[in-house]
Amino acid sequence: MSLKTKLSLAAICLMASGVVAAATPVGNGTLTINGTISASTCTVAPSKTSLTVPNLVPANIDAAAHNAELYKDTVSFDFKDCGAAGNTIVMKLTRDVSAPDGAGGSGALKKAGFSYSNGADSQYSPLYYQLTPSSTANFFMLDGSGNNIDISAVQDKGAFSIPVDLVVKTAVSTGVDTGNYVGNFTAAPTWSVEYP
Repeated sequence: MSLKTKLSLAAICLMASGVVAAATPVGNGTLTINGTISASTCTVAPSKTSLTVPNLVPANIDAAAHNAELYKDTVSFDFKDCGAAGNTIVMKLTRDVSAPDGAGGSGALKKAGFSYSNGADSQYSPLYYQLTPSSTANFFMLDGSGNNIDISAVQDKGAFSIPVDLVVKTAVSTGVDTGNYVGNFTAAPTWSVEYP
C-alpha cells in the first residue's frame, strides 16, 4: 500500500497597490506559503514561506510585453527523514485557479486570480501566475512526462530537495485599466505527495 501525504499551500496571496505616491514604494506584492504534511516516515517543508513581488503597478504592467515575466522566485520543498521513500515518489500540484486560454481572454479574472473594481472589466485579467516546470494545465508533471520523480540518484534519501519556480506573467493580450486597477491577486494551490 502506498502512503499519501498532502501539503496545502494555502493562501498564496499577492497584493498590489495602484496608487502612486512620490518617494513611496507601491505595488509590491507579498507571497505567503503555508504548507502542512502529516507522515510518520517523512517530513516536508518549503524553503521559503514569504516572498516579495515588487512593482506590480499599472505603468509597469502596461510597459511590459505581452506574456512577459514580471517576477520569478524558486521555492524548494525540503524532504527529511525519508529513508523509506524508495527510488520514486509521485508529486502533483493542483492550482485553485488555472491560467486562462490565451492567459488573458474572456473569463481570465476568476481563473487568473486578479481583480478589478469595475464589474464591467471583470472578464479580463492583465496578470496570471504559473508554477513551473509546468504547462498551463491545472495539473502539471514535474518531470514533463508523468507524475513520477526519480530520486534514484539521491544518495541520502533522508534529505533531499525539489525546486519549484513561482512566476507572475502579464497576459497574452490584455492590458491594465488604471482607472479600475485594484491589484488583488490570490492563489491557493495544493500539493500531494505519494510514496509508492
